[in-house]
Amino acid sequence: MKIFLFALAAWAFYSSGSDAGILDATEDLEGMVVLYAGDVEELNCPPYGKYDCLSWPSMLLKFSYKEICFTSDIGACSMTCSGFVAAATNQIPYFFTAEMIGGGIQKYSVNYMKCPDLD
Repeated sequence: MKIFLFALAAWAFYSSGSDAGILDATEDLEGMVVLYAGDVEELNCPPYGKYDCLSWPSMLLKFSYKEICFTSDIGACSMTCSGFVAAATNQIPYFFTAEMIGGGIQKYSVNYMKCPDLD
C-alpha cells in the first residue's frame, strides 16, 4: 500500500507539469489525509436477487478487500479502477483517481453507504 501511495504521489508530481489535464485535481490534495486507498470496483445490482434493482444506487463503488462502499459521480470509475478517498480538515471526503492517459488526478464526490450482501 505504501508503494502505491508513493507511486501515485510521484505520478501526481510528474503530471502537474504542462501536460497535465485541464481538470487535474492534484493541487486539491494539499492538506488532505488519505482515509482509504486501493483497487475499487463498481457494484451492479444482481439480477433476480434480494435487492430491488430499480432503487439500486447508481455508481455504487466498493474498495476491493474492504467493506468500504460509497456512491460517486458518474464517470468516477469504469467497472474497476484504483484510487483513494481523502478528506481535509472540513472532513468532506472526495474520491481521487488517476487518469492513465493524458490526464491528471480527478476528484469526485463521495457518499458513504452500507455495502450490500451479494452472497
